[in-house]
Amino acid sequence: LDDDGVAQDVDNCPLIPNADQQDTDGDGAGDVCDATPNGDSDDDGVDQLVDNCPQLSNPDQTDLDVDGLGDACDDDLQYSTLSGVATAGVLKQASVTAYAVNASGGIAGNLDQSVTDNDGTFSLVIPNYQGPVVLMVESVPGTTTMVCDISLCEPGIAFGDDYPITSLFTLSAAVPVINFGDQLVIDVTLLTTIATALLESGEAGINEDSIWSVNSMVADLFGLSTNILFDGAIDLTDTTTFTEASIGDQEAAVIASGIFAAINDQDTPLDVALNNFLGQVIGLDGQLYLNQSLVSSEEVITLFDILTAASMTLNSMD
Repeated sequence: LDDDGVAQDVDNCPLIPNADQQDTDGDGAGDVCDATPNGDSDDDGVDQLVDNCPQLSNPDQTDLDVDGLGDACDDDLQYSTLSGVATAGVLKQASVTAYAVNASGGIAGNLDQSVTDNDGTFSLVIPNYQGPVVLMVESVPGTTTMVCDISLCEPGIAFGDDYPITSLFTLSAAVPVINFGDQLVIDVTLLTTIATALLESGEAGINEDSIWSVNSMVADLFGLSTNILFDGAIDLTDTTTFTEASIGDQEAAVIASGIFAAINDQDTPLDVALNNFLGQVIGLDGQLYLNQSLVSSEEVITLFDILTAASMTLNSMD
């Protein structure tokens, strides 16, 4: 049938030409039609030469710490997990990337990538790395939407509606340290995004101490007595979720919605408005003007603007 010159009744690959009839593992199936031509001593369907646990069955070949040794036979697994929620309201189908931090305090290589689910959740595996981590959550124009958790996102899109993100809108968060075996759960919000922007612009760079310090400074800026890395990413449009959340979660989430409302109210694309706001906070060394009487332009977002917008969010929730 395969025109290889070997009689059909003795051909070890009767449907694929193999005139040499090579059968490396001696199992009666020629190499060209054998899924495991070099043998499969553990019967997991993976060829012996590429099996990352050749003596222990592991058909999925999972290797979380990417050391070449399958988890099923690895006595020294070196990885951690990082999961959480991204909200500005809830961000759906956004790209999530974890980055290492180098010795100079700068953002370095990509550790893992994922996509947020429709409830804003994500999960990452961090292999062979210990130290600070920077998370970037980026919208994918035409794909990413967020749940509008302010009184009005744009005409026709009000509190609780899906709000399409048409520009490259980025949230971020800096994790002070992650160690092998950790299973960290964090919140990525506009509060953590402010902190990351300050860290990237600061002379100290990104390190464990500077992350704790700046995260605390941002919390203090808005009068929050909570850790912004672990509070604030809740769906304000879900009454049950909100009422069951801690006071710290509730306060941080409402303030973050006020920040988004103030940014979204600017007469510029969302990404430009966010970058302008972050530049403003950086220029004021992590502070905000109290109210418009202290500034010369209505484009400057003040603490009063944010708190007013936050109160409007609370009214929308009634």
